[in-house]
Amino acid sequence: MTYDLNTEQIKVEERLIEVGNTHRIDVFTYRAASAPAAGAPLYVFLHGGGFTAGTERIYHNQMRFIAEKAHAVVVFPDYRLAPEAPFPAGIEDCVATIAWAHDYAAELGADPEKIMVGGDSAGGALTCACILEDKEHYIKRAYLLFPSCDSRDYRTLTDYTWSFDSYPVVDEDKELAYSRIDRIRNAMHDTAESSIYIQGKTTLDDPLVSANCASDEQLSAFPPITVASCEYDFLRVGSEHFARRLAHLGKEVRPVRYCGCDHGFLDLFGTEPQAEEVCLDMADEVARL
Repeated sequence: MTYDLNTEQIKVEERLIEVGNTHRIDVFTYRAASAPAAGAPLYVFLHGGGFTAGTERIYHNQMRFIAEKAHAVVVFPDYRLAPEAPFPAGIEDCVATIAWAHDYAAELGADPEKIMVGGDSAGGALTCACILEDKEHYIKRAYLLFPSCDSRDYRTLTDYTWSFDSYPVVDEDKELAYSRIDRIRNAMHDTAESSIYIQGKTTLDDPLVSANCASDEQLSAFPPITVASCEYDFLRVGSEHFARRLAHLGKEVRPVRYCGCDHGFLDLFGTEPQAEEVCLDMADEVARL
């Protein structure tokens, strides 16, 4: 597979920004040469990695591709990671990045009224947390890609049910399909105390950790949002429940399911066609701002 990416047409910069007068974090910006000189749409992307891993190098080509296709500016923070920096450190860094992108939009050649925030996996959870913390309503649109919307023990849920019955598959393919689902499911038995990310600093039903635990009032403040899931991802059931809640509240929500895919396929950009497809979809959403 090949993808169209003219690296000479993307300006990439790395800079340090202040967070809360206590520390600084790396922020990468990607600006397409095709973006307008002023007033370009702006996409803040929050990476996945279970709140403990992830780096700009993994997402470098995806971010350049989105910037080029959306004729936009993309901002990518290297937020602090657990275990050294547990909850809510990553949220604080991401909230600060969004505020910085808003305040310095003119310098970036972007429009502060055209900000979309999105992320994959843990980055989806961080996106929801940032929306919940967005008292200034900087975020005009959001994009969740195979997001973690629920960190509670799936075996004790009462508001919805997780089971393998949610994944229709013929008998001869069950071993393969279930192994893909179990790749994430087997890591979802943490308590708040045993979680490397939370470390007992809050509870698993904190809406900043599990967006499915947000109240109807909190969800009513959400901007238009895309919730993109993978057919064979343990997190699909929780994220689709989240999308249904938003829809029930009358919010503008667009659910998308990538059939045949499992968790983390964005990492396969340049190899798996769905990775390019979802980047194009994100770019389309940014361009709509």
